[in-house]
Amino acid sequence: MTWHQPTTTIQHELKVKGSRFIADIFPIKSEAEALEQLELVRKREHGATHHCYAFVIGTDDEMVHRVNDDGEPAGTAGKPIYTVLAGEGITNVLAVVTRYFGGIKLGKGGLIRAYGGVVQEALPLLRTEKFIPMILMSCDASFEQSNLVYRIIETYSAQLVDQQYSDHVSISFKIPQHQAEQAAWELYQASNGQLKARIHT
Repeated sequence: MTWHQPTTTIQHELKVKGSRFIADIFPIKSEAEALEQLELVRKREHGATHHCYAFVIGTDDEMVHRVNDDGEPAGTAGKPIYTVLAGEGITNVLAVVTRYFGGIKLGKGGLIRAYGGVVQEALPLLRTEKFIPMILMSCDASFEQSNLVYRIIETYSAQLVDQQYSDHVSISFKIPQHQAEQAAWELYQASNGQLKARIHT
């Protein structure tokens, strides 16, 4: 599956038998960020009956996801939200569905359709980009050879994570996973076998 991640925040509303279901979808990079956004929604919609959510971070073996029914019957809110997100291949995403109860009970099937449905309707409005899994690499280099590492970072559009200075430079960076081995080999070649980048899995 080709995964995508959101680049924008959107909101979409669905009304079912008097109840209002408001979906807020956010791009996120961490669980802490997801919880911050959730708190903002709770404050904004402080009069609502429920704030149910699901978030997905990463893919495959690195995937982290959480679901929460926030008082709705178990499995009727958070899981349907997650099922839609994962089914559409969306990651690094938080979807919060706020419900204002309209006085008519929907039953388990109705809740599942409503919570999943409002997110499904919202997704065509969401701008996304292809998700490229990144992997952490690090390398110890002399001050003279550190430029070779920085050149690799620039060439592969990698992200500098950390640099520590002592009698040498320890550089950590994130690079697209499918390019890590090639980058390590190029660095080894350019330094005449002196620089060996470590790939952290």
